[in-house]
Amino acid sequence: ARVFSWVNRALESDMAPILILATNRGITLIRGTDHESPHGMPLDLLDRLLIIPTSPYSEKEWQKFC
Repeated sequence: ARVFSWVNRALESDMAPILILATNRGITLIRGTDHESPHGMPLDLLDRLLIIPTSPYSEKEWQKFC
């Protein structure tokens, strides 16, 4: 919970960083609470995020790279 407080403060500053998060958690409990949310993140932080879903490459796509 303290980390999310720090991240929220950092995102509000004039020198806000670009923040990239990766998670494979679905709807789960927010640590330290009885509330569920996507990825287990506080809702006020989720409101500030752009969520980009990803998927593994297919065999055909993978062979293009090799």
